[in-house]
Amino acid sequence: MKLKVTLPYFLLALQEGQDFPSEPMQELDRILAGLESDEEKTIAAVKAWFRNHQDIYNDIIKFAKNDSDRQKKESSQSKPTDEIGIVQNLYELREKNPHKRDPQNEPSK
Repeated sequence: MKLKVTLPYFLLALQEGQDFPSEPMQELDRILAGLESDEEKTIAAVKAWFRNHQDIYNDIIKFAKNDSDRQKKESSQSKPTDEIGIVQNLYELREKNPHKRDPQNEPSK
């Protein structure tokens, strides 16, 4: 599945409470922190993250295939068809990641 298709399912899985391992999700949060500075590099890093975490990717594929309402939800959601849509989904993913960093708890540099 391409990133523009995978991301909406990933977001939906998170919204519906799908549990993903904490460490990879924290790694993803660190990657998504780069969105403001370099979108293209962040997109490439997210693609690499999915390649490195096939178990999560496979869980997303299973989630998409096992949900009988997926077709209805998919047709009612706007799907990203270009890089702008992908970036929008990445921002949304960053916000919905249950393992995201709390900037207030970050050590000062």
